[in-house]
Amino acid sequence: MRSDFNVPSSSVVTAAVQSNLVLLTQGIEVVGRLSWEDYNFEVAACFNSTIGGHYRHVMEHYQGLRVGLETGDVDYENRVRDSLIETEPDYALGIAQQMEKLLREISANGPGDRTLRLASETVEGEMLVTSLGRELEFLISHTVHHYALMAVIAGQVEVPLPADFGMAPSTLKHQRTWKAVCAR
Repeated sequence: MRSDFNVPSSSVVTAAVQSNLVLLTQGIEVVGRLSWEDYNFEVAACFNSTIGGHYRHVMEHYQGLRVGLETGDVDYENRVRDSLIETEPDYALGIAQQMEKLLREISANGPGDRTLRLASETVEGEMLVTSLGRELEFLISHTVHHYALMAVIAGQVEVPLPADFGMAPSTLKHQRTWKAVCAR
């Protein structure tokens, strides 16, 4: 599984798109290997959540960015909450591939950032100023967080996942640095 988040770039947008593409590819590879039962298995210790529930949540945040790029307003709280993403792994993979396509289009359009408005989660109706680059960075941490929860659930159903699935880019970078220092 590819986990190279250390993307040299002169553009935050370009680097963040590449890191998000790495994450989407990881998710597609993992979900593609799961049975329907494993994707939908509820784990009591994780508030009865499922891998599918976390994957839906992640995909809907990417969809929220897509809407924001179309309208100028990003609102992660006002999501569709598509139960098919949560329960049907093949359908979810189709959505993930659409999100990959979106990111590739962003990358193809050049490294430019753009201003967006972000709906406040704490004050209803209030909008904050944000940017494409900032939201792409948010999606990295948000996705890693939910992938980590997916990994915990996978462990409960004894489905082996790659060791780096659900690990933050900074953790992976630190581990590479530490191994290099220890190898001397």
